[in-house]
Amino acid sequence: MRFPRSRDRAVREMYAAGWSLYSDFRTHHLVGKDQLSRDTKHVVGRCVLFLQTDLAYEWPSSFGFKPLLNFLLYLATFGYARRFADKRFELHGDCDVWPFIKRADYERALCEPKYLKGAS
Repeated sequence: MRFPRSRDRAVREMYAAGWSLYSDFRTHHLVGKDQLSRDTKHVVGRCVLFLQTDLAYEWPSSFGFKPLLNFLLYLATFGYARRFADKRFELHGDCDVWPFIKRADYERALCEPKYLKGAS
């Protein structure tokens, strides 16, 4: 899978967040041991819902450093840098509704879905 060439930062950020959901080494179909957890399914659903809105992605970028540099930084600081980055990220909005920044935006999007509209 190639990195998406999108000018939409939300697409790039969601791609980065979902990077661990697939493997370059084997084919799997998200069943059995590869099945997504309930929480992961909710995050994926929120991503799809967010992309249906006209909302801007307001979270800080996760692309501050290259992934290898991030890994080395986290390794050198025994994970402290990761905890620091997570705390900084959490200050910007409601992490429980990521990629939405505000719960009100998420709830409004739930009430106005573009897919399955009129489905029972």
